Amino acid sequence: MGADGGTRLGVLGALRLSVGEREFTLRGPKLRKVFSLLAVRADELVSLDDLVRELWAGDPPGSAVMTARTHVYHLRKWFASLPVEEALRPRLTGRPHGYVLEAPGGGVDAGLFRAAHLRGGRLLAEGRVAEGAAVLGEALALWRGPVLSDVRMGPVLEPLAAGLTALRDQALDRRLEADMRSGRHREIVEELRGLVALHPFDEWRHARLISALHRSGRRAEALAAYEELRALLRRELGMEPSREVLRLRDRLVSGAEPVPVPEWVPEPAPALRPASVPDPALGPSPVPAPALDPSPVPDPVPDLSPVPDPALGPSRVPEPALDPSPAPEASPALAPEASPALRTSPAPRPSPVRTPPRLPVAEGPAGSGERS
Repeated sequence: MGADGGTRLGVLGALRLSVGEREFTLRGPKLRKVFSLLAVRADELVSLDDLVRELWAGDPPGSAVMTARTHVYHLRKWFASLPVEEALRPRLTGRPHGYVLEAPGGGVDAGLFRAAHLRGGRLLAEGRVAEGAAVLGEALALWRGPVLSDVRMGPVLEPLAAGLTALRDQALDRRLEADMRSGRHREIVEELRGLVALHPFDEWRHARLISALHRSGRRAEALAAYEELRALLRRELGMEPSREVLRLRDRLVSGAEPVPVPEWVPEPAPALRPASVPDPALGPSPVPAPALDPSPVPDPVPDLSPVPDPALGPSRVPEPALDPSPAPEASPALAPEASPALRTSPAPRPSPVRTPPRLPVAEGPAGSGERS
């Protein structure tokens, strides 16, 4: 995984720095926190704000920035004092808003693990099961214990360590699946027993143990493993085993062949969701659904203009009506006398055929012979 004699920063277990066969130990809890954060995120920019937050967990003193810079200064001095060639010493570079740690040679075990995990997953996806299992085994061999087991982690390091641990569990599950597909059922039985003892509610691993025992010809032990799981789930959670586990039990009891090991399928990418369909988990979509007509649709407004009668010819633009709705008839005793200027007569009903009225003709110049 790394070149012999190179520099190796270790975070997958106790914090350590090794050059070749020699190991060096850093003293001081604050200084070790700074070193740990820079090592977990090696070759990445670690901001000064993250260093302050990790060192004082949200309650920094007024001199926090200056103190953090002082810790970085002492870390640089420690690197410079290592009795090794300068080319093998870790390099800590200052940037405008933080620092970057580089480990020449072997690198950082966390970075090597991530790269091997991805490579092993690709080999499994290509159907190269034996090669993928071997690469994943090499990746898992880099772990010496819990992440930074001898460092008291703060709010920045803790989620980074949890992410690495989850990635290790995923790599282990992939390797177990690859071993079962390669027919190595007997070889992994004891490993699976230890895993279910450490993670008693992990039904996936219980199912792999039951299947491995069944495929190894140990049906009685497989059924006992199922009964232990069923009793645990009932006693502690009040629930029954999952459908997968029940299906394994049914095959055990009926004497059917063990369930075939599924082919390894990479985790699918999230399905593309149209912008018009909001995701229930995310709430309403911020992108509006595309309208069929992009032009704005005005609110409907009632047309109050009179409809012209074709028999009467073109009508002139009417004066705006005070109230287009028909007024209810008022009682003669209560309704006041309307003013003659405002009184309107009811419109006559149009006859089927009506001669258009003659329009007045303006007077022309004298002697034109036109009549008004």
